[in-house]
Amino acid sequence: MTEPHDVLEALLFASDAPVEAALIQEVLELPSADAARALVQDLRTRFEDQDRVLQIIEAGGDSAS
Repeated sequence: MTEPHDVLEALLFASDAPVEAALIQEVLELPSADAARALVQDLRTRFEDQDRVLQIIEAGGDSAS
């Protein structure tokens, strides 16, 4: 089964523009945009803990790419 973090990572990687929390919520069928933001933060922390080259940065205040 595909994990939400894997789907989120693929969504962010494939996008050529910032990805809004509302889109993440819709794609992953999350209960709220805040849940999407929390998932993004968790993925960001995982990247840092694993010393990954990729970074997730917030752009424009409501984006996750």
